[in-house]
Amino acid sequence: MVFLTGYHATDKSNINSIIKNGFVYNVNKHHWLGNGVYFFESKELALWWIKKSCNLKYGAIEKSAILEVNIKSEEELIADLRKFEVYKFFNDKFNEYKNTISKEQYNKSMEEKTIRCAFFEWIKSKAKIDVIIGVFFINNFKEILSCQNNSLADINIRFPEVQICVYNIGVIKEIKEMGEKNV
Repeated sequence: MVFLTGYHATDKSNINSIIKNGFVYNVNKHHWLGNGVYFFESKELALWWIKKSCNLKYGAIEKSAILEVNIKSEEELIADLRKFEVYKFFNDKFNEYKNTISKEQYNKSMEEKTIRCAFFEWIKSKAKIDVIIGVFFINNFKEILSCQNNSLADINIRFPEVQICVYNIGVIKEIKEMGEKNV
């Protein structure tokens, strides 16, 4: 059994419903790990995201709130793309996926994020996965650090933004609101 902690940024008006009824996710053809409920591994990145302008595409956030969740799943039902063998498996499956779809469905003019989301939706239909963990590398970390520069980026050391995407919302075992001083 694996236990994970994740942080979900949302509008304060959603808190009571989420705590009472659990999470519901919107289906979108651009979700980067497929459709699911997304969490940051880091509370600081959830705080950063909620302040970032890109969150407006999910609806304006009037009063920010962060939820901390506990996730409990069997190890074999967690696909952690930070692990070499899991990454290689998904890479091989992506090549298989490309061979199963028509050239019209997969072509160079399609948006990368559309292809990526469709691939993760396809693999969810083929394999039992409760949770997938992936990493973005943040190029402009200075806005998170609240400083003038990100000197480590000058030597090609990027900060890893770890995201947890929960496909099976039944593995979310505890939801609690972070206190006001933490948001």
